[in-house]
Amino acid sequence: MSDPVDAEDLVLEEERVLDLVRRHVPGVHRVMSVDETGHRARTYLVDADIVLKTQRQTRIRPETSLAKEVFLLQTLHKESTVSVPMVLGYGNDEGMEYTVMTRMPGFAMRTLDIDDAHRHVALEALGVTLRRIHSLEQQSFVASGHFDGALTENDVNRTLRVSFADAIEVLGATPVGWTFALSPEQVAMRLLEALPDEQDVVVLHANPGPQHTFLHADSSTFSGLIDFGDAYASHPVFDFRPWRSPGDQEKVLSGYTSEAPVNEGFMSTWRASLVLGLFRVAGRKGTADAMPDLARWLAHT
Repeated sequence: MSDPVDAEDLVLEEERVLDLVRRHVPGVHRVMSVDETGHRARTYLVDADIVLKTQRQTRIRPETSLAKEVFLLQTLHKESTVSVPMVLGYGNDEGMEYTVMTRMPGFAMRTLDIDDAHRHVALEALGVTLRRIHSLEQQSFVASGHFDGALTENDVNRTLRVSFADAIEVLGATPVGWTFALSPEQVAMRLLEALPDEQDVVVLHANPGPQHTFLHADSSTFSGLIDFGDAYASHPVFDFRPWRSPGDQEKVLSGYTSEAPVNEGFMSTWRASLVLGLFRVAGRKGTADAMPDLARWLAHT
């Protein structure tokens, strides 16, 4: 494979795209569009419902893997009732890794203008999907070789400690407009002290945010979840972080707990992650932007 620094980020000619897809799905006719909105991947829509996905050669990194994504999608189709693309083929052509899969019906949530009621229902459906993914038996992931070592390293609490320290360094010890009796450092300490000694570690989607959450355009209902190429292992709450609004996270949590409850250790970790996100917002935009949500959530500390 070419060195990513020297590789060309070329869009494939239509005939090559069709040739690759026809190796797995005979009878396709034309390339309808090319989607370059993916940061590390490029997708080609073939006919109306087939996608060819390739990694952008200039942006390849070890953490992103089409082989890993194929394994996860096949596992999800076999062992879980979730809506994700179906893998139709996978291969490597002249050093270029590619996947052929079905197109997820609908459109990315970030591209649709929907009202709050439909948004909340969609987020709850996403929460149900994430819980089913996180609840899969993990041994098959360990055995796959795609997550070597990751499932045995319980570094969740350390990650949160380091992240809080970094956020407080940006925020400052006494931020302008901070009206709480406890300092940011004291708030972080209380949240960290409430964490359980042992944390769950499972395979995560990594970024189940509005660009990867699909809705049916006609009804604004949840269609499915795409793009598992960056999947990794850590605590389930880290799959909530792409939804930066606490209100959105609460709706995802509502769906997440609709089929089975979570324990207090989970909730302590979820609250810590949520407040950490608000600290980052305050450090980036100023405390005024985060103050209303911080006031509500600091009541739990």
